[in-house]
Amino acid sequence: MFNKKIVSYLYSNADALVISIFAVICLLIFTGHNGIGISPDSISYISTARSIHEHWTMTDFNLKPLVAFPVFYPVFLSMVMFLTGTDIVQSGVVLNCVLLAAVVLLSGRLLNKFHPRSAWYKRIVLLFIVFSPALTEVYSMLWSETLLILLSLIFFLFLEKYLKHSTVKNLVICAVLAGLATVTRYAGITLTGTAGLMILLAPHMDVKKKAGHIGLLSLISFFILFLNLIRNHVLVGSLTGPRQFGHTPLLENIGYYGKTLSDWYPVFNQDHSTSILIGLLVFTVVLLLFLYRAFKGKYYHGQENIAAAFVLVYSIFIVGISTLSHFEGINNRLLVPIFIPSLFALTFWLPGYFSGLRPVAKQASMVLLLGFLLLFQYNATAQLDEMYQDAVTYGVPGYADDSWKKSETANFLAKHPEFLKKGIKVYSNAHDAVYFKTGLHADELPHHIDKEYQEKFYQEKAHYIIWFNSIDDPELIHLSSMYKHRKLLEKYRFGDGWVFLFERKP
Repeated sequence: MFNKKIVSYLYSNADALVISIFAVICLLIFTGHNGIGISPDSISYISTARSIHEHWTMTDFNLKPLVAFPVFYPVFLSMVMFLTGTDIVQSGVVLNCVLLAAVVLLSGRLLNKFHPRSAWYKRIVLLFIVFSPALTEVYSMLWSETLLILLSLIFFLFLEKYLKHSTVKNLVICAVLAGLATVTRYAGITLTGTAGLMILLAPHMDVKKKAGHIGLLSLISFFILFLNLIRNHVLVGSLTGPRQFGHTPLLENIGYYGKTLSDWYPVFNQDHSTSILIGLLVFTVVLLLFLYRAFKGKYYHGQENIAAAFVLVYSIFIVGISTLSHFEGINNRLLVPIFIPSLFALTFWLPGYFSGLRPVAKQASMVLLLGFLLLFQYNATAQLDEMYQDAVTYGVPGYADDSWKKSETANFLAKHPEFLKKGIKVYSNAHDAVYFKTGLHADELPHHIDKEYQEKFYQEKAHYIIWFNSIDDPELIHLSSMYKHRKLLEKYRFGDGWVFLFERKP
């Protein structure tokens, strides 16, 4: 019986299987030069995964408990290390190939549930997913979004089952998936919000049942998050590490939101002056489509509606949190979890629209659609081609590319760690790179706004500064400040950086 189900699934999803294999081949080509892409966040995940694997502790490269990020992704990476017996940097490409293939297969499964079902529509959407610069960028990096996207799609599958039958079993599965997503990326909390919204507006449930099920959903999913936050508070006295208040206005964040959507769907005008209008337009269209299906009642539980609800909840959360809290600006990485759902939500009506047309009108509409698709794919392919040329020639951008692989500063310190005298503290403007490229420990230079840390830094007897010329972080104190407050004892110049030895001024 089980084998028959597998055969039936593969038969009905054979096109998705073929496209997923193609996606893996494309990713292998993209990462073929230097392997998986590594960013500063990746190093936090890698170091914590190694710590779990070797010492059963969730400690990052700073030799401190990981609190800036949720813990599940490093735990997941450590599990991969246990299973494969290899370091996650070496197995990262294979891992992301598996995750991407699973995303394509699950997307195909979800598209099979659309009303009406359309084979040509499904294949076009899956090809857009494979050839999207948005997903190519993310799955070429060792980032937690790769897992969050997969968890989201699995969540959509079980949320539809729950909305059809209102069973507690499927609700609990949804709650656990939402909880795991939240401790993968804190933005995963939007899955709980999505399920809550769908339950709240469900036409076939009474108020008492809605309240009880929303309560159970919240209890389970938030409990998983609560465990992570309590751990953080016990270890370092903070729930999520130091956070700064936001200083980017709401309209500007909506503009960044619209700019990212313009990059995803390059038929839009990509002039940043219109990005606010594009962001508001796309959000409004998805909202109207969701409300129409919500109050019409037909196929309320469908994947089209679930995708739209997630796009709405996630968009509000990201724009809101980016306004209230300061971190990197809204970009592809922050929004990529809604790339596939937005594709679903904005295009689901096409098969039904074409099936209702007369032959002449259908032919005319097909010509217009073909022109739209060609324009879309031409622009997307141009973006993707540029990314591929860079990745194949220099490696995926980040700490694994050629510029870092050939770093004179990092390579010298990796070969001669004894160059840095023991007992003298080490700082760097890229302390994560020092760990990743040399295996040495360095602290981050103080931030401009952290006056207390600066004062302690300047009062230290002596310390090394490893300075990489390619890193320009305006939030960190500059060399000019160190020359002003410290006495320079030694300096060593390399092709891409310096090593300084400073001591306290008398």
